[in-house]
Amino acid sequence: WAQKALYEATAGDVGKVVCNNGHLHPAKTAVTGGCTAVGILGRVTADGQGLILALQDATSQTWNTINSWTSVTAYAGTTLKLLPDGGARGSLTSYTTLGSTTVSNWCVAQKSDYEAIFTNLGSTKGDDDGKTYDANVNAYITGAGGTALDDKYWSATEYNVYYGWFFLSNYWNYNAYKTDSYSVRPVLGFTFIASELPGTGTADNPYTISTQDEWDAFCSSVSSGNNYSGKYVKLTSDISVSTMAGAYQ
Repeated sequence: WAQKALYEATAGDVGKVVCNNGHLHPAKTAVTGGCTAVGILGRVTADGQGLILALQDATSQTWNTINSWTSVTAYAGTTLKLLPDGGARGSLTSYTTLGSTTVSNWCVAQKSDYEAIFTNLGSTKGDDDGKTYDANVNAYITGAGGTALDDKYWSATEYNVYYGWFFLSNYWNYNAYKTDSYSVRPVLGFTFIASELPGTGTADNPYTISTQDEWDAFCSSVSSGNNYSGKYVKLTSDISVSTMAGAYQ
């Protein structure tokens, strides 16, 4: 097995276990090599964004509380609700990077995001309102050492002024008041950092930019919310640029 990095992930890697070092490990297995399992790769888009499903629940919440949290839009092409510092994450470890890939930290996803994850993980349960979790989904979670989904879970999607969308083992439902407390199974949103740039971003092997295409890839990464904190980037050739990176031009 040749280890693959998260920033190299494609749709064919869905179901693999993502570790704290940004590696992809075989699906339904415990991670090795000094890594810690973080979650299950549940979605990858063609433009290098995606979602990682947590291996454990966070602290139960009301929908109104979830809705009051900060909205995060720089990852995964969706609007996520960021679990705040403190007790909301429960036993989940906080993450803002996995290896060289920037992640959102733990968030509650939208109904369509959870549907996509469950569909990608082979769920056969659901109805016209979309796929929910089942034994196929839980096999990925428990195989990596996680805790199976086994409750009612909020999404971040509103149904109307009174109700919010939640999922359980057989179907999606909206017949729950926003003041009801349900379980939370969060996700990490991610956007690839410098997947098109040579180098690894370390002091000894910085990301290098020598062409207009590499500069454009760097600009796109910055615009997607990557701040390259702790990474090294080196311009190795004189190039003419028309697009600046970051807020300061």
